[in-house]
Amino acid sequence: MPGSYDIGPRVGIDGEAEFKKSLNAIGAQLKSLGSEMKAVTAEFQGNEDSMEALSAKSDVLNRSIQANANQMKTLTAQYNRQVAELEKLRDVLDMATREFGENSQEAARAQNAYNQQAAAVLKLENDINKSRTTMAQYKNQLAQVERQMEGFGDAAEDAADALED
Repeated sequence: MPGSYDIGPRVGIDGEAEFKKSLNAIGAQLKSLGSEMKAVTAEFQGNEDSMEALSAKSDVLNRSIQANANQMKTLTAQYNRQVAELEKLRDVLDMATREFGENSQEAARAQNAYNQQAAAVLKLENDINKSRTTMAQYKNQLAQVERQMEGFGDAAEDAADALED
């Protein structure tokens, strides 16, 4: 029954091409947003704390957060598929070891497929962690911008109160 353990061509996940295409599109979007933020920063050089500059930064950061959230969703879905495949390969490895022996060619092929899949899962874990870190950075930057914008609101209220007096 070696054919039932022929897992070589099945290593990888159905939909991997779509995953990579989607991830590349999100990566391109994030890169574009990064260059847009540089353009906003350059445009408001010397006036970076103006309400207009802060609004533009807030807009880019909000879109960056949304793109990063899409990236996290895509990575997490792929991670879940990869983990499910890893579990299947663990079962195949266990069956090959039981049926053909630990040192058999079938067990070695199954072990190799399992190891490749485990490496793919670890890479996705790293990608997810990097994406989480990036998301936290975007959120921190947005919180700073929002605090600055609130300061403008408070200053405007103070000015209005002073005018009333």
